[in-house]
Amino acid sequence: MKVIYLLRHAKSSWTDPDLSDFDRPLNERGQTGARKIGAYIRDHGLSPQIVLCSAARRTRETLEFVQQEATGLPDAQIEDGLYEAGADALLARLRELPETASSVLLLAHNPGIQELALGLTRTGTKKIVNEVRSKYPTAALVRIEADIEKWAEIRPKSGHLSKFIRPRDL
Repeated sequence: MKVIYLLRHAKSSWTDPDLSDFDRPLNERGQTGARKIGAYIRDHGLSPQIVLCSAARRTRETLEFVQQEATGLPDAQIEDGLYEAGADALLARLRELPETASSVLLLAHNPGIQELALGLTRTGTKKIVNEVRSKYPTAALVRIEADIEKWAEIRPKSGHLSKFIRPRDL
């Protein structure tokens, strides 16, 4: 079994209209939300073996605030290709993971993260699936368990959506 944690970046700031989308930082609410998710990761013993993170500033800052709370996460691989990646590109990236890893934390953007979560989901409680479908807010985290031996085997509808954690619920 492989475990996939999908984390959307935390709330970003729009106060500087001269900044490119790629360079937008987190706002205060985003920093708080990322810390809450980090604390959740720590308190629930989540231990992804690989961390992949979009190179955009807001995803890198989200990771920094998560790491402040969830000590012990592995060093992240910061990847330009995850910025604005759609579900297909994110799925392709998961297929490239080393087989020795049983879990991954992927930090990226909507709509790709939400579409990937729903696309990978074959089963899950109706309530959780409907919540993810309705809105995948900033700094929200899902856990998907895929009954596969190799990352290359991951396909649409191959996973079970077991958790949906939003900062507002913590």
